[in-house]
Amino acid sequence: MFSIPENATLVNINMEFSLWIVVASIAVGIVGTFTAFSCEARAGQNILITKTLWNWLASISLAIGVWVLHFIGMAAIRMPVTMSHNIGLTAVSILPALVAAFIAFYVINLPRRGFALYILASVTMGIGVTCMHLIGIYAMTFDGIEYYFNPVLFFASIVISIIGSFVALYTFSSIKNHLMMGLTVRIIAAVILGTAVAVLHYGNILSMKFYISPDKVASHGLMGAMEMNFLAAGLTIGIVVILMLLLITTFFDHYLEQRMNYFDPLTRIPNRRMFQERIESSVKVQAIAIWRFNDLESYSSDYGYAFVDRLVLYMSSMLMKHLPPMTELYRTEPNCFIYVANDKTATIELHQKLQEISKCLKKGFKFEEHTISLQGVCVFDASETITSLEELYLNVMTVLKHPSIGYQLDIVQYDPTIHTRNFTEELLGDMEEAMKNHDLFLVYQPKIAPTKNEVIGVEALIRWQHPRHGFLSPAIFLPIFEANNRMNDLTDWIINEVCIQLRDWQQEELLPKQVAINIPGPYLTSDRLMDVLKSTTKKYKICPKAIELEITETSFVKTITGAEKAVNEFCKEGFSVALDDFGTGVSSLSYLKRIPVTTLKIDKSFIDDVPASTKDASIIKSVVQLGKSLNMEVVVEGVETEEQVQFLIEHCYTPHIQGYYFAKPMKPDELLNWCRAYQTPAKA
Repeated sequence: MFSIPENATLVNINMEFSLWIVVASIAVGIVGTFTAFSCEARAGQNILITKTLWNWLASISLAIGVWVLHFIGMAAIRMPVTMSHNIGLTAVSILPALVAAFIAFYVINLPRRGFALYILASVTMGIGVTCMHLIGIYAMTFDGIEYYFNPVLFFASIVISIIGSFVALYTFSSIKNHLMMGLTVRIIAAVILGTAVAVLHYGNILSMKFYISPDKVASHGLMGAMEMNFLAAGLTIGIVVILMLLLITTFFDHYLEQRMNYFDPLTRIPNRRMFQERIESSVKVQAIAIWRFNDLESYSSDYGYAFVDRLVLYMSSMLMKHLPPMTELYRTEPNCFIYVANDKTATIELHQKLQEISKCLKKGFKFEEHTISLQGVCVFDASETITSLEELYLNVMTVLKHPSIGYQLDIVQYDPTIHTRNFTEELLGDMEEAMKNHDLFLVYQPKIAPTKNEVIGVEALIRWQHPRHGFLSPAIFLPIFEANNRMNDLTDWIINEVCIQLRDWQQEELLPKQVAINIPGPYLTSDRLMDVLKSTTKKYKICPKAIELEITETSFVKTITGAEKAVNEFCKEGFSVALDDFGTGVSSLSYLKRIPVTTLKIDKSFIDDVPASTKDASIIKSVVQLGKSLNMEVVVEGVETEEQVQFLIEHCYTPHIQGYYFAKPMKPDELLNWCRAYQTPAKA
């Protein structure tokens, strides 16, 4: 192999190369290695095709590239002899390169790979390519020609190949994670490895010394005279396979770029970038809706980030389930989903679907043995005249930033007269005048003892008949007052109005003798509140027992000690204290232990599905029994049907009831007439 026969009379045969064929062979080798690196880059993505399969595709690409480079390179040789191929050995010659490529790619993908492993992969690659080259040469039959290898050139080419393989593999493996496996990195690695393989091939060829006995010297001939049918077919198939694999990886590159850049990685819903491009497009739309949930991440502290991810996936699937035709869904923020409706029919259906989602979420839902009660809001804007998505988007974002927005899972429609900064400033400026002119006024909703047909009290509720904007819901102006620290002033005014009303009612036997007032959370522990209550009741000669202070669990979540002290002082002065929306907080029972409240008000959400919901029915019965055992008055809010009333009378120790079934909030004169009609002597 490395020596010439000593006693033979031989004639050396000189080789010549076709330059363009040499260049073509190197180009094919580089394309093959580039394709291999592209496939290998996809192995870490695990999308649609498994990692192992991607490794095999990379190995096949590299092996075919090296194999084709070899035989095209052999076709570049020009010698005056005839040559042919052993088909079996020619086909088998690709196997060492295939195995070596797979081992090399497997090694560089190990989670822990040191310098020694890179050397191992490089040596494996060099030996595999050398074996493929040697088998390919042995598969060639030269008519009367013998050859041997110059050992220096032969081993030098192998060493250069190993070094080149090391540089290429190390460059690919080390830099890809930093540059997201960009095109430049793959090209560099492919050029290095492809060149290294070419050096090995042509180094081996140049190390070959051909000789022939004088009697067999051919007068002329070309390598083209050898058997080319099989070889041409093999080379063609090899090149086609490489190009096909290159096309596949190019497609996946584009696909992955789209997925990474334009789709949310968790939900696979179009992301903010896609939505921004949608805004910049000229396609007209008719409506937009944004669901924003402000407490999704709060579940991570209790259940972990993996749980939140699964919850978000569940939420996204539910939103997709309610996606009307001709409507798009985007996830632009971790807690924000956007619907875009493209025509009138889709807009109508979208609004219906949003109502269904809202109703479902308000009830809460079971997820992985946990009851999920989200805080969120949906803002909706549709227009016959505005067709710009950007303008509609700005409208709904204005709503989300408005102080009147609460997160009670309601559907809020954009109103240009309300959802502006000027509107907020206008209401704050009008507040004092509204209280003087009684544009701000109180209405009263009765609390009923149904078995006695008796009104045991009322709850005072604030309303605003604005001279320019008409009737304003408390959901609009109360958050504005709260955000601008005006709730204390409003509460003082309400206390004064209630005391005046109680004074006027003292001569009416059938009217209630107790009025409940809602107290804002931050005001609960203020010394000012106690001073106002004492001075106002004294001024109008109102017994403190006629005033009930309604507070919510959220009023003292952050200041339980101060709330406990304040409530004790209120009770000491004779005021009643009710715990409103009982059951919606996180520590209701612990509050009952520490806070000396006199009344429990069960939140409307528990009665909505009663008696159909056995679970809600059980909760209602348990809470009523708990309240009675603690000598507390129990009031069930939001009662709206006869079935609910009958259930409460039959199963719940006759609690007091407040709800539209009996009466809506009324003005004082309306309340007087209603009480006279409801509490007649005949019904007593």
